Parts: sequence; C-alpha cells; structure tokens
Amino acid sequence: MDSALTILKQEPLSVRCQSLTELLPTLPIRQLHMYLPQLLSNIFGYDSTPGWRLSSLHSNFHPTDFKAIRAFLKPNGGCLFKALQCLESDNSSHFLFPFNALPPNSVALLNERAVPSLYRMFVKVDIDSKELSMTAYHYYFMYFTYFLIHPPPGVVWPASLAEVLYTQLVEDYLHYFLPPGNSIPHCSAAPQINRFVPNTYSLSQAFAEIMFEMWLNQRGNDTNKVVLSIDQVRIIRMLVKHTHRFVYTPHLVKDRYTEDITNYISSSFQSNTFQFLNYHFTTWPLISSFRGLLETWLSYIQPWRYTSIVPGPLTDSNISEWQNFVRDNLPAYCNLLDRCLRRMSHSLICSGKNVTLLSRVLKIYSAPPLLRLICELERGNTHNIVNVFTEGEAAQELLDKLSGEIMHLENQLTKNTSSDHNSAASGLFGWISEGLWSQPDQQDAQQKTLDALRTSVSQLQTMFYISPNMETTCLSTSEKFGPDYTVDALHRRRLTPQYRGRRVWRSFR
Repeated sequence: MDSALTILKQEPLSVRCQSLTELLPTLPIRQLHMYLPQLLSNIFGYDSTPGWRLSSLHSNFHPTDFKAIRAFLKPNGGCLFKALQCLESDNSSHFLFPFNALPPNSVALLNERAVPSLYRMFVKVDIDSKELSMTAYHYYFMYFTYFLIHPPPGVVWPASLAEVLYTQLVEDYLHYFLPPGNSIPHCSAAPQINRFVPNTYSLSQAFAEIMFEMWLNQRGNDTNKVVLSIDQVRIIRMLVKHTHRFVYTPHLVKDRYTEDITNYISSSFQSNTFQFLNYHFTTWPLISSFRGLLETWLSYIQPWRYTSIVPGPLTDSNISEWQNFVRDNLPAYCNLLDRCLRRMSHSLICSGKNVTLLSRVLKIYSAPPLLRLICELERGNTHNIVNVFTEGEAAQELLDKLSGEIMHLENQLTKNTSSDHNSAASGLFGWISEGLWSQPDQQDAQQKTLDALRTSVSQLQTMFYISPNMETTCLSTSEKFGPDYTVDALHRRRLTPQYRGRRVWRSFR
C-alpha cells in the first residue's frame, strides 16, 4: 500500500493517472476497498492537497492532464469505473458517508430518525453513528456531486465554466447514465448494486437520484440557510436541461425497464426542481446573479426546447403534447411567475440587464397557446396555486413601477436633449467642460431601455388584460359591471374583483 500512496503524490497528473491505471487492476479486493476512500479524497482535494484541479483544468491550456484524467474517470471503460465494478461484485465492500455532508433538510430528517425514501432505496442508514453505508458506485457519485456544492478551500470556478474538466465530466455522466433516445445502460454488477434492498434498482436511477438529492435538494431550513453561487446554479441548469432531453426524447428501445425508470426519474425530477426553485426564488438576494436562477427556471418550464432535433416554441399544433406537463407543474408557472414579477417590482428595473430578463419572461408567457392553457388551468385549480393571472396583483404592482421608470427616463432624456442644445451653443469649451463626449452613447442606451420598458408594459397589459387607457374603460363599463379599478391614497390604481372576474371570463369567450 505504500507504493499506492506514493502514486497519489506523483506529478504531473497525467503520470499519476497512468500509474493508477497500471496499479488498480492488480490490487486484491480488500486492498482496493481500503484504497478507494484515499483515492477519491485525493482526486477531489479533501486530503489537504490541491486535488486533481477538476474545476480549473481547461482542454486548451492543459490538454495532456485534461485528456488523461477524463479518460481515467470516464464511465464507459475508465480505469476508476472498472475498479468500482470490481468492488460491486464483493458483498462485503461498503463505504461510509457522513450525515453532515448531506443537504440540510436530509440531515434534519435523519437526526429525527426519519429516513428519507431515497436513502431507504439504496443505502443502509446507521442513525447512531450518523453515517450512510453504501456501495462503491454510490460512494463515488456522492463524492462527485458533493464537490460542486462544497468544494475544498481555494477552488475557484473560471469564467469559461463550460470548458473545464468537471463540467465536461458532468456532461459525460449525464449522457452515459441518462442517454436521450437510447437504451439505459445495464451494469454487469447490477444484481449487487441493490444488496441493501430487495428490489432491483437501476444504476442510472441511482445516479439521477443522487444528483437530485445533492444538488436540487440544496434548500435550507429554520436553522441552516443555503446560498449557492452563480457557477453552481449554471451547472445545475445543465442537469435540468439534460433531464428534459432524457425524459421527453422518444427512446429507440421501448421496454418496461426503460419506461419504469424514465417515469420514476421524471416524477422525482419535477418535485425536486420546483422545491429548489421556489426556495431560492424566495431567498436569493437582489443582485445580478439572480439571472442564473431565472434562466434555470425558464429552462425548466420550457421542456419543448430540448426534445426535438429542431427545438422550437410552443404552438397550437403541439400544445396538446405538453398539457400534462403544464398541469402537473402549474405551481412552477404561476407561483414562480408571481415571485418573479414581485421581485422585479423591488429591483432596479431600469437596469439594462433587468429589463432584458423581464422581456425574456414576458416573451415566453405571452405566447398565446401557453398563456391560454395556464389561464384555463389556473381557473380550475384551487390547491397550492398563486392566482397570478386571476388576481393580477403582482402584474399591477410591476406596472406601477414600470410607469414610474418610464416617466423618469422620458424626463431625463428631455432634459439631456435640452442640455445638448445649450452646450452646443456655448462652443467647443462648453462641450469639454460639461464632459459630454460620451453623452450620445448614454442617451442611446437610455432610449433602448425606454423602448424595452414600453414593450414590457404593453406585454403585461396584453397578458393580464389591463387596459392601456383605464379611465376610458372605467367610464364605458362602470354602469354595467362596476368600476375596473380604485385609486388608493398613493394614487395607484388597483383592480377591483369585478374587473378581474371579467378579465378571466373574456380570455375564454
């Protein structure tokens, strides 16, 4: 074992991989079992070493180490997975993973001696020692997913996140264990994978469940708050998009095994993703990094973008194919839209980035087939749904904010135009003293923001059936139906219940 431990200190990493590739097949099962925890700690950097730099190795800048490690860790034929498969064949091989490395919600349940269903399916839980006992495959998956959420000190994710080794390995594992349109892989050691439980359990299913647990279950509780970084959310978004591809791409081989696993993964994925988004929509600070979370949400509520050879928008011709998904995920469409609109009302909406985000959301929801379906489902659902369209309060609040920002920008542009004329009249020295060389660019940006805000107002009015000339609407309908709105002490218009009811009724005439 001394020589095996010496290998973990070899540099460069490509040489370390080559030495391990030669060593691991020669180790007896018992020695391999003792060596695996040390090897994984070395790979991910939990042994007080820099690890294998999975978060920083780039194919363009470190091609030799990048290729060597990727080949060593690849799921189909990589040296590490061959070693894991060898350990699976031994009934006595099991590995311990501590409770405190799990998401806060799961830790709280386990401490109360309530074992989540996930852990009952493929691990043995020791409540007294606060450890999970699991097989080699599951042990590696736990390490791999834990690395994203709790990287060792000093790990910094680069700007070009898509090109680093860890991200590429995520892609490799997703495509291997959850192959869109292809057969789910059967591991030759499959009968031993589930020796802790009597029923058969797919390795692909275990991989997906661990990803959902360690990433999508990152939600805090009363005593532990969870704050993710934009880089962590970007990788989680990869999981969301790929799971859509796996679940909704027709499989070439249609058998009961594939169908059962796909249905199970789909159900677990939907419940975990909504709870993840709902928690972080509530707790994410009012900063620009919210964009990553919002994009993850938009990816989740548009599975049709990831399921065909030529992805496209939702149309009248394909809306029926997605009716079940929208119905099953109605809280993700209604509750999270309500949170998004209210968040925009309390943010610096005149910022160019925030206007762009709002425009993206409204463009998706203003698509007639989707809007009609959501409104129809919302009208008939009374459980756990925020009536974002029926009530319209969040939209009205945002419209008040947008109207104020538009008036402010219009006044500012008028003032700047007047200032331009005065400065031009004062000659060259007036331009220099006022520092107006960059003002045309600033005014151009302000004008673009103003145009985007006006477009957003128009989209909101159309989506929520709020008249752009509410005074005229009030006069024309008040005798028959009652007023459309009231004016509060701050001179803000508030829709009346009578008007909200008519608005929903009009949408389905």
